[in-house]
Amino acid sequence: MDPSGSALIPSAATSGIDPELRRGKIVQNLELLRKEFAQLAPDVQARVRLLVADLVLPVGAVGLDEGTRGGSLIVQHYLVGTAAEQAPLLHLRAEYDEPWYSRYLAQCEACVAAARPWTGRSGSP
Repeated sequence: MDPSGSALIPSAATSGIDPELRRGKIVQNLELLRKEFAQLAPDVQARVRLLVADLVLPVGAVGLDEGTRGGSLIVQHYLVGTAAEQAPLLHLRAEYDEPWYSRYLAQCEACVAAARPWTGRSGSP
């Protein structure tokens, strides 16, 4: 989620979290990832993107080799008034979990289409 975007406030309200606390946690996580990715080998860095989208996201997802038959998605639903550790996690595999795998992957791709690169704390591209 874009910590500078307009979707942050309604997303925080859904979770019952102060928007400034949410913004700070998002920036903290993005900066941690950006620093870790900077340590990757150049050929690996070329395949990694850190993006933010100004959208209220109903799920979070991590994709691994998602364009292949062996691809997988780990999806966590964000539920109103529910802590992240109590929200359901799904592990979907391209080879075994159709049509859900493709449906969640399409949603992830739609979010990425609306995203921009995260380049640092200021939030500016």
